[in-house]
Amino acid sequence: NLAAPAAAAAGVGVDGMDKKLARWNKMKAARRVEKQAAGAGEKDRIMQLEAARLYRTVHRDSKIKEVLESSITTDHTIEPSFGQVSYFQYTLRNPYSEERIFGIHFDDPELQLVTDADEWRHLNKVFGLGGVVEDDMLSQDTQFFNVWLQAHQEVKIPFKL
Repeated sequence: NLAAPAAAAAGVGVDGMDKKLARWNKMKAARRVEKQAAGAGEKDRIMQLEAARLYRTVHRDSKIKEVLESSITTDHTIEPSFGQVSYFQYTLRNPYSEERIFGIHFDDPELQLVTDADEWRHLNKVFGLGGVVEDDMLSQDTQFFNVWLQAHQEVKIPFKL
């Protein structure tokens, strides 16, 4: 036995050396189990990260579209009285530092954009609303009413129901 001379030189008996070797092997086995458990946890973590990455990739376009639509879409609830004209103005502001053309689109078939300057002046007077009335402020293409705004300009867009 080679361990006996080394143990004798260290002043430890063969039985003491066997006990130390047994403890050492026990510690190695415990560390091996800990590493395997940590490896399994790491695999779970990697799988979770990969699942999150995949979810973000799949849903990225819809989330971006949702955020953009919420920032450029405004909903207003109007409760008109039966048989009466309801008139309101929406303040549209160009948030950019350059001139832009903005398209106005709405789905309600009863809602009308007031495009005639004389009618706009009359409605402002009847409903007691102020604001500058601009001739030919709005133009229309096939899908949208368009309004051209300078950088940071604000206008009131007239609607009636």
